[in-house]
Amino acid sequence: MGLNYNREKALLLLIRAITPLHVGVGEGEHVDLSVQRDEFGFPIIWGTSLKGAIKSQFNRIYGKDEKFIKELFGDDEKPSKLRVLDARLFLIPARTYKKVWTYVTSKQVIERLEPYAELAGFKLDTGVESKGSSTVGNAGAHEPIEKVDVIVNKDYLLEDGKITLNEIFDLTAKSNPTEFNMINTLINKISSIKNEKIEKLIKRIEERGICLVTDEESKSRAIINKSIVIQYRIRLKGDEKVVKEGGLWSEELLPSETLMLSALVVNESDLSKLKNLVEKNPFYLFIGGKESVGRGLAEIYLLDI
Repeated sequence: MGLNYNREKALLLLIRAITPLHVGVGEGEHVDLSVQRDEFGFPIIWGTSLKGAIKSQFNRIYGKDEKFIKELFGDDEKPSKLRVLDARLFLIPARTYKKVWTYVTSKQVIERLEPYAELAGFKLDTGVESKGSSTVGNAGAHEPIEKVDVIVNKDYLLEDGKITLNEIFDLTAKSNPTEFNMINTLINKISSIKNEKIEKLIKRIEERGICLVTDEESKSRAIINKSIVIQYRIRLKGDEKVVKEGGLWSEELLPSETLMLSALVVNESDLSKLKNLVEKNPFYLFIGGKESVGRGLAEIYLLDI
């Protein structure tokens, strides 16, 4: 069963980056403006940042005077009715020699999504998927395999038992679809949204394949963080067209097609109103900064399990 405290309901929120995202004020060793990271060093969007982006978009569309929006997000006199959890990483694109790019995640990343699934009222299956479900792995069951760096769900990503991800060479890899049951559970929930864009997303995941990094945390973190784009920018002096002093900096961006999952917790009495506000799937919003230069455009989808 999902959350049922004071008749509250939790809905999973899928975030798909359309343009690179810069949700900043993270800490980085070599980059001036880093993205936010969780306690393990993986990309994250803090709930405060996500809630602010959702509220801003609601205000743009429906107006700041909309009574329900005030009730939902609170004001100086009343607390917010809506609880927005941190958006955690699900899948992130990674460069590879096969297919140009593929999706990457890790066991630790997926395990961090388990509490969100339980809040929404389902479990991430660790056993074999039930008959008739939609999966992104190759068909058939596999015997347990020896320890490798990466497990793939598509054989064509392999080359002589090795794979290169984000210029990290000679990672040992094998195919084992049974390792993807937890991921497939989430993908099945996403595919339940009857929407043309979601259908294209599921097809894209199927075509690109998924690499599950199984090794120690440091290796998975290194591979995932190398997917993050580092952009160098300059600020020029008016008509002189020369760089201002201190006008050179670097910033991190989560790449387009990054997928993240959050959860919204709301009273059941307000649930239908919230759904009506996001009734047009996909619902677009800008997350983070740099939107004036095309950063931060994302789609969000409510998964009503």
